[in-house]
This record gives sequence, C-alpha cells and structure tokens, in this order.
Amino acid sequence: MNESDFEELLKVQNKMASLVSREAEVDSKIKILSLMDDLTTGKKKKIQVEHLIVEAKNQGMSEAEVLSTVDKLKDDGLLAEPESGFIEKS
Repeated sequence: MNESDFEELLKVQNKMASLVSREAEVDSKIKILSLMDDLTTGKKKKIQVEHLIVEAKNQGMSEAEVLSTVDKLKDDGLLAEPESGFIEKS
C-alpha cells in the first residue's frame, strides 16, 4: 500500500466514523423522544429530568448521554424546559 492509498483509506475511515457518530446521536434522540412519549400521559405533558434519566439508564443510556441528548433536542426545538428540572415536548 502506497502513501496515497493510505491517505485515501484514512479519509474513508474518518467519513465512516463521522456517519456512525451522527447515527448514534439520532438513535439517542429517538430513544429520548420515545421515552418522553411513554412517560407523559393524558394532561401530564412535562416530566422531571431525573425521572427521564432513571428510565433511560434502564435502557442502557448513561446520565451524561441523556443530558447531552436533552440539550441537543432543546437546541433543535423539540424539547422545552418550562421550569427548572422539568422538560416537555415542544
């Protein structure tokens, strides 16, 4: 394998790693939104972030991953924080 082949291989690997990372982020967002649907019933539209963390941990997510994903969903406008410690779907 020559140097240009090696450089091309590195580019392909970097692209694949980026795609996998984005796919994992999308999976986490879907999991959090699905949990939000499961945890909100009837008129109760907001939930405690701690409750979401506990349920997400039961599904294999870490607390850091949950909080990061919640922040990204808030940035995307899909979740809102009506009061400190609570979130709801927008």
